[in-house]
Amino acid sequence: MPTIIDVAKRANVSKSTVSRVLTGEGNVSKESREAVLKAVEELNFVKNSVASSMRTRKSKTVLLIIPDITNNFWSEVSKGAQIVLDKKGYSLMVANSDWQKEREERYLQLAMEHKVDAVMINAPDMDMEKVAKMIDTPIVVLGERSHQIPFPIVGTDSYKAIRKALDYVYSKGHKKIAIVLSSSFDSEGTKNSTKYRSYCDWMEEKKLEVKEDWIIKLPLSIDGGKSLFSIWKEMKDKPSVILTGNDLVAVGFAKSSSENGVKVPSDVSLIGFDDIPLVGLMSPGITTLQKPKSEIGAIAAERILEMLEGKEVPDRTLLDSLLIQRESVKGEEE
Repeated sequence: MPTIIDVAKRANVSKSTVSRVLTGEGNVSKESREAVLKAVEELNFVKNSVASSMRTRKSKTVLLIIPDITNNFWSEVSKGAQIVLDKKGYSLMVANSDWQKEREERYLQLAMEHKVDAVMINAPDMDMEKVAKMIDTPIVVLGERSHQIPFPIVGTDSYKAIRKALDYVYSKGHKKIAIVLSSSFDSEGTKNSTKYRSYCDWMEEKKLEVKEDWIIKLPLSIDGGKSLFSIWKEMKDKPSVILTGNDLVAVGFAKSSSENGVKVPSDVSLIGFDDIPLVGLMSPGITTLQKPKSEIGAIAAERILEMLEGKEVPDRTLLDSLLIQRESVKGEEE
């Protein structure tokens, strides 16, 4: 395998000149640059990125820490980020925490040890103030936080999204409305979460009762949706519509309801959150709030690249969601 020395000999330049051409750093004459690039092509030289990272202490790698790799939402976010990073020669490493704080901390250790250049993370139970004191690597947090944190945020405007869903079901005649929140420990506390505040604010504006048993904490997964069905089935005063927290919960609920003779939306209406492909393929299709998944990943990656270049970036970038109407919500008069 040819080395940088072989390239230097073929181009009749110094090894340092070859290095400057390959890294894009420093001044090199047009003639020398062309000679080096020609030698690289003739020798089929492949730059050793591992050796380069040892010299520059740059890995050209960005770590993405996500809570649930089985959720298609995160594959779309990852793809959006990867497209942006690829253009700048960075690789994306995806780490699945499975909602486990210990794993998140272990993955962040890679940043502490400077084995990655930057981190994008969705970790609702992570104390970001503590992380900021431990790590000097650029970090972007994916997902909205209701309070200020020491890292830039890129996500969906959850407050507006919940109101959009509530306005829609209200227009269909629903007034008995339940909401699902994540049971994963959240450093903000459930009652400080953006979705909870949006729900309560809207209910108060409409002068509707907020029932504690209609605020349901569950894992945001298909199994969580199955548990949601069991909870709903045992309720004496059942809500007519449930904002399920995410699409996987809606899928789990719909599956259990079908198996138990309960019909969506005849017996209960559902609204998901994310718009993963599966909910559009179900019968009935699940009405959901579509997050701009790829755009979230792309913007987060752009923020990372800007931070790596020493640029200032916005504290919060919150994108709008889109209500996708399918067949899982019926009008109360129907």
